[in-house]
Amino acid sequence: MKLLLTLAACCVVAIGCKDEQRNQVVTRKYRLEGPPALLVDLLEAGPTNAFEKAILTNNFNFLGVMGYSVVVPGIPQDLSELYRRKGQVSVLPGTGDEILYSSQMVYMEQAMTFSSNYNRLLLRFLTNKTLPSKGPVKDAN
Repeated sequence: MKLLLTLAACCVVAIGCKDEQRNQVVTRKYRLEGPPALLVDLLEAGPTNAFEKAILTNNFNFLGVMGYSVVVPGIPQDLSELYRRKGQVSVLPGTGDEILYSSQMVYMEQAMTFSSNYNRLLLRFLTNKTLPSKGPVKDAN
């Protein structure tokens, strides 16, 4: 009988703790009120404008999105790993697997699309201008 009462009391306490934890998660305050301004500015400018600006400033880094690890969308996986190892990937701010603001998932999707389009433009540019082992390629025109 004592064992049953002890088990019942433990279950009540455990259920109460779970409810309290659930309420804490639901009422949790976000660390940020919204996405970082740089991310918003990039998304508003669009991948083509951001790419053109980067080329003018000789910034040839690919754009990555932080999840559990850095993802470089829009280019083949082997190239993604190569550029990550070489330190040629810039992670978009405000992305990550820790939810910092309420609209983060919306911005994560937009950041993935943006960086995918940007990275395709950059890869096409680099492919047309250089070959990895032979240096600059002269334009035929």
